[in-house]
Amino acid sequence: MLDEAPLPTSTSIRDFQHRKAEYVANAVEQALLLLGDMADLKSMKKQEVFLTLKRDLALVVQAAHRAEELVNSSHRQMKEEKGRRITAMDAFNVAKKRTQELNNKLTVADRDKKSAESALEGVERQAESQRK
Repeated sequence: MLDEAPLPTSTSIRDFQHRKAEYVANAVEQALLLLGDMADLKSMKKQEVFLTLKRDLALVVQAAHRAEELVNSSHRQMKEEKGRRITAMDAFNVAKKRTQELNNKLTVADRDKKSAESALEGVERQAESQRK
């Protein structure tokens, strides 16, 4: 059964090209022997069967190597992305700390400005009172 539907007797591996499977599934699929395939095998010579199986085995091994390369490549890309994200977070934390420092300096400067303005107003009031 495939997708909960019975397989007709005329089904062959060649009919399974719906692109639903990945590399491993394709490799397993190529090794299936359905009724149509059995008839083809009976009509072949032993040497042809051996060469066909040898070719199919080579294709399976090649597919397994491709899958392994994809996994390794994905792993390498994930590590690189992790490094980029860590670097970005470090830069963000440095910028955040610098922003906090600048905000503290701004607060101190505002206090000093208000104090100076207050002192100036006091001096101006004193000067005004002395003129009278």
